[in-house]
Amino acid sequence: VYLESSFGNLEVYFNDAALKDNEARVAVDCSFGNMEIYVPSGWNVVMNVDCSFGGVEEEGDCDPEGECTLFVEGDVSFGHMMIHHI
Repeated sequence: VYLESSFGNLEVYFNDAALKDNEARVAVDCSFGNMEIYVPSGWNVVMNVDCSFGGVEEEGDCDPEGECTLFVEGDVSFGHMMIHHI
């Protein structure tokens, strides 16, 4: 999945997603905007995001031994990205 947010807001919900082979990769590009990603709390989230003059945060508890793994990679510049575990 490729997610891009420039000068705006983007919300993405993975709560009803079915993952092939129990994993997914998300490439993010957030510039001068806000990105919020909602994932089930039973998923493991692996972050590899470069951040310049912005912020990347996770909220809530995830399961590091979770059945599904979401790999998040990319860049955040002059923006903010939040991962919500729901």
